[in-house]
Amino acid sequence: MGKRDKRVACMNPIAMARARGPASSGPTARDYLNRNRPTLEEVKEMINKKKTGSETLAAYEEHLNQKFRNELKKNREKLLGSSEGSSKTRRKEKKKSSKSKKRYPSSSSSSMSTSDNSESEKEYKQRKKSKKSRKKRKRTESDTDEPRTKKRKRKHRQDSNGQSSSS
Repeated sequence: MGKRDKRVACMNPIAMARARGPASSGPTARDYLNRNRPTLEEVKEMINKKKTGSETLAAYEEHLNQKFRNELKKNREKLLGSSEGSSKTRRKEKKKSSKSKKRYPSSSSSSMSTSDNSESEKEYKQRKKSKKSRKKRKRTESDTDEPRTKKRKRKHRQDSNGQSSSS
């Protein structure tokens, strides 16, 4: 009796893969290299199209710009038309209202008759004169009592060392 053969047959995996055939279902490297490519002229045309941009987008932007211009023209005409006719009257009204506000800061009623206005103007002027005269009196009294040009004395603090320092 002879010895038994314990060797197991090993298969080469690379050889087995070749025997099976191509594993991928997509294009091969040869197919990729042999594909149709655009010529140089076609490539230049494509680049120019990209630079110019979309024609529809340009048309839409132009349309929006035109709309905006029309709106601006309308608003300008509206403002200029209304301001030309009534600009002088507005200025006069503003002046009158500012003067009346200065003269009558605390008026109780908004509708006053013309006679009331004239009376209140007189009262206002009299009050103003009396205030001025009071101020003058105070000035003359203070001038006679004490001279106005008094200098303030500086206070000096003493440090812990006993030295005085001004602050």
